[in-house]
Amino acid sequence: VENQAGHKLPTGFPARRAWLHFQVTDASGAIVFESGAVDAQGRIDGNDADQDHSQFEPHYLTIVQSDQVQIYEAVLRDSSGSVTTGLMQASGYLKDNRLLPGGLDPARALESVRPVGQSSEDPDFFGGEDSLQYAVDLGEAPRPLTVTVELLFQSIGYRWAENLRELEGVQIEQFLRFYDGLPNAPVVLAAVSEVVGGP
Repeated sequence: VENQAGHKLPTGFPARRAWLHFQVTDASGAIVFESGAVDAQGRIDGNDADQDHSQFEPHYLTIVQSDQVQIYEAVLRDSSGSVTTGLMQASGYLKDNRLLPGGLDPARALESVRPVGQSSEDPDFFGGEDSLQYAVDLGEAPRPLTVTVELLFQSIGYRWAENLRELEGVQIEQFLRFYDGLPNAPVVLAAVSEVVGGP
């Protein structure tokens, strides 16, 4: 994945997230493997945070099963070290693997912009790009196979909106009406598809 922006991707408000949707289909078009699919509510299949507000998906070097998904995001922590989506409770990051701008050396960057979590130990996560390996068993699926990868983006991650439902306030109610009135469909930032394993 290559970041061609002059800033982290995604940037700005930490509700934003980008992720890889990786899909393999067989010769008949049937899905053999998929990681990072999104449902009609805007939830990412396999994303721990979308199922449980106290969890989050780690940064991966290799994905080996469908319930693992590479999500580029900032995950906030409160003063006790728990996950939070409340900006007033945030005191740091548990994870920040947003794609760095080209030329930024994480080791020489200010501490406030360095990667946090497992991405800080990823040897191929550096200024401008990240590399990820998928090592999955495709069995005897009829060849050829079509491998498609999309980099998807949401301006409001599912968990950020859902956590607001526990709170009260006119602005919160108004925001949730807007949020519920529109599909939380992701935007495709980039995509590539290749046919492999032909006869």
